[in-house]
Amino acid sequence: MRVLSIDTSSTRLSIAVLQFSDTGTVTADSTVSLNDGVRHAEQLLPAIEYMLGKAALRVSDLDLVVVAAGPGSFTGLRIGFSTAKGLLAAGAADYLAVPAADCYAEGLSVYPGLVVPVLDARKSRWYGALYRGATRLTSYLDLTTEDLAQLIEKHQQPVGERTEPNPAPPLVTGPDARLFLSQLESHELPSAQVYRLDPRHHEGVALILAVEGRRRYLAGDRTPEEAGPDYLRMSEAEIGIHRRGQEDNAIRT
Repeated sequence: MRVLSIDTSSTRLSIAVLQFSDTGTVTADSTVSLNDGVRHAEQLLPAIEYMLGKAALRVSDLDLVVVAAGPGSFTGLRIGFSTAKGLLAAGAADYLAVPAADCYAEGLSVYPGLVVPVLDARKSRWYGALYRGATRLTSYLDLTTEDLAQLIEKHQQPVGERTEPNPAPPLVTGPDARLFLSQLESHELPSAQVYRLDPRHHEGVALILAVEGRRRYLAGDRTPEEAGPDYLRMSEAEIGIHRRGQEDNAIRT
């Protein structure tokens, strides 16, 4: 099985091409990760062309394209989805959307405490979710720094379980993990100093995205061709349209 994965959910562009044997063993892999600002529109297709050429594959050889589903950068997610659907039209067999946060957590499934992937949602808010052993404990989140910190504290010691004397500190990961920790410190929240930063938080997750996408696809997961990214909130343009609609209705009444 030949899988191409694309993560455009943050400022880091991450792409991987993996080839699997019938038993699920990775027989060949190649990845590229670029952190050059949000230039996905100009970088993505040339990077895919390079990766496929390196693997001696054509688009029609791809059995599956896996794309990060969000939440994340509105523009980046749109680019990722439109590219995945374009590859489908160009001959790729199928595509699947998988939340990038799940992949960050999957890569840290052996960590004994909470895993908290975060992505800057602007306006002092954060996209993410809480995990323990790669099991997601919350819905996908769009919270302020303070609210996310409070939620982490709530899940640090699960209700009804035996209290651990020294539980592992929450492990913060994802492309904006360092920024989140700096905001915790600037807000002087009391538990900020006990958080742990994933030393590999800045690395792309396309490799895990490909493996996880293949696993879910073989388990029966499917993404409708008409599906779009999971934004969690309206864009600024949509907010403006909604506000103008409310104002127009107020004038008419």
